[in-house]
Amino acid sequence: MLGSAVLDTAIGLIFIFFVFGTMCSGGFSMISRALEMRGKLLQQGLLYLLDADVQQQIMDHPLIKSTRLKQGSVAAENKLMQYIRRLPIVKNLFPARSLLTYNPNPDYIAPSTFSRALLDLIIATGEDIQKQNPNARYSIDDLAALFANNVGETLQEKKVKEQAINYVRYKLGTLIDQNEGTVIEGVDKLIIEIGIKDPKVCDEIRFQVRNAFTYRAEVLDLITLGLTEIKLPEQTKEFFQRQIELIIRQQGLDEKIETTKEKFEQVVTGVESWYNRAMDSLTTIFKRTSQAWIFAIALVLAVVFNVNTINIAQSLWTNTTLRDSVVAAADQRVLEEQSGAQGNEETNPVTIFREDLAALRIPVGWTKGELESIGLPTALAQSGDTQRSELTLFKAVVGWGLTVIAGVMGAPFWFDILNRLLNLRGGGKATAKADEDDAKG
Repeated sequence: MLGSAVLDTAIGLIFIFFVFGTMCSGGFSMISRALEMRGKLLQQGLLYLLDADVQQQIMDHPLIKSTRLKQGSVAAENKLMQYIRRLPIVKNLFPARSLLTYNPNPDYIAPSTFSRALLDLIIATGEDIQKQNPNARYSIDDLAALFANNVGETLQEKKVKEQAINYVRYKLGTLIDQNEGTVIEGVDKLIIEIGIKDPKVCDEIRFQVRNAFTYRAEVLDLITLGLTEIKLPEQTKEFFQRQIELIIRQQGLDEKIETTKEKFEQVVTGVESWYNRAMDSLTTIFKRTSQAWIFAIALVLAVVFNVNTINIAQSLWTNTTLRDSVVAAADQRVLEEQSGAQGNEETNPVTIFREDLAALRIPVGWTKGELESIGLPTALAQSGDTQRSELTLFKAVVGWGLTVIAGVMGAPFWFDILNRLLNLRGGGKATAKADEDDAKG
């Protein structure tokens, strides 16, 4: 019997710790949402990876903006309209409408979405730079003139030149939307037909035609060009340079990355890994911040609701009825958690206190005797328990201290221990029952 009482007391106490841990995590969840802590930390991380202007452009990119939608209200009205809407008669006749707004601090941005949005911005910058360069992309007429200008300048040659321009314009028109190999092959045939023999001129023509027709094919060139203009921290530019060098090195090792799509996807994969590493660091920072918050929340809840581990342990040990009811509640709660019945449970710590702690009639909350012992008004009493008459300094410091430690350890930690103790208790009861049956037999 003594062993069973010790085990049941431990189960009861661990269950209280589990519920208190749930209160603390629920309180932190409410504060975190209200202060948008995750979203603001994400923005700080992006600011480290990107320049402020680039960060804003990324947040406004269609791929990311579509993920920032949240439920809003018409609270963005002036103060007079807000006051009028709060009047009961107006509120009943014209209930507040809901609408979708954009969350400035989203909690999460998927790695694939971020990487594609950033690369789209860099490549678009590279394309703009290339278009501004008059030698970067010749028109069909420019290319035709480039061919014909190398025919000659005599009167007879001028007539040939005019014919050459029309002919080259026609032939180049047939090469539009062809792949790079077909374009270069067609240009080489034109060079032979026109009779251009200067190797330097031939190379210049090939280069200009390639840029004009297939300048989008070299995505690595566009990224490199975009990085020269777009404002990014040096460590970010250095990452992209290493990524491009890696792809070029792989091509040199005959690891085939031939098409534009394959090169682009290779860069996307690298950016995703880089982004994930940064988010892992932010997760570590958020966990540290949450621990500090939970410690403060646990301390406040322990004092405000007078959740004193010493009082609870004494009551569980001396009151068999209370101990049995708490153990039964613990067993039921574990079953509900395992079956997922608590998936949408209320996380408000006050609600948890009322429904999971005070409802079990365990010694929590301030009594009139305890309030009088420390000189506080008895109107603040939360419990009608008359057995707790005073609160000593030792009991307050040690009892609250143990409770705060329990809250910081977290509900999952205590749930795991609670589950193991209940399994041990169930196994012990089965063994005792079997021994009793053997004795009767």
